[in-house]
Amino acid sequence: GCDKYPVVPNTFCCWGLDVRSGATLTIDRGVFFVSGMLTVAGTLVFTGAQTLEISAPKASFAGATIVPAESTVRILDGVEQIDFGSSGFNYVEIVRSGGTLALSAGLRAKSFYMRVTDSTEVVFAAGCTLEAGMAVCSCSAVAEGKCLSLKSAESGTAWYLKTPQSAYMTGVRVSDSTASGATAIASLSANDGRNTNWTFDADLREWVGGTDDKFETAANWSPVGVPTDTTD
Repeated sequence: GCDKYPVVPNTFCCWGLDVRSGATLTIDRGVFFVSGMLTVAGTLVFTGAQTLEISAPKASFAGATIVPAESTVRILDGVEQIDFGSSGFNYVEIVRSGGTLALSAGLRAKSFYMRVTDSTEVVFAAGCTLEAGMAVCSCSAVAEGKCLSLKSAESGTAWYLKTPQSAYMTGVRVSDSTASGATAIASLSANDGRNTNWTFDADLREWVGGTDDKFETAANWSPVGVPTDTTD
């Protein structure tokens, strides 16, 4: 152990990060970017609305203690496997343009957001739970036949989605999922079987604001189209 541990005061980029058991790293401001390897088994402290961006192929928070404050953990292209451990996060965001991401353990967060721009597969460890106050997952290229696949690592063995507030999905293919809390509501999506407490016939629109600030501009919504009084 050490008498003092580092405090990262500004935006910082590093190839690898290893916070060992018993050690503490404090992120005090800005964006902390890790591209090579990431292992956190000690304590990771956010003091406010800092962001941790990860593109490391493998990332692990197994055994970690997270002090999340109002932080964001953003998972980018390049990450192939991640273990979120058992400690809770504030806001977790996954932003990808394709490929496969394996979640080798569950996740607890105040809110969870996943947005992909091309066909992407997310594989959950069998029996693991994604728990968030609210969850939003979408594929912005659904009009081009792309989708976000959410599946179990073991076909026929459930993964769990626990969202006390809401769960909204667009452009997803889902299998082996058991939702609890709020019903998981999906539009422009496919039920690939063995799902519980999901509905796949919703008409959802997500504001992306790609053209202007006008509600009535169809291109400002994903999928393209202005919401009506029958749209969720």
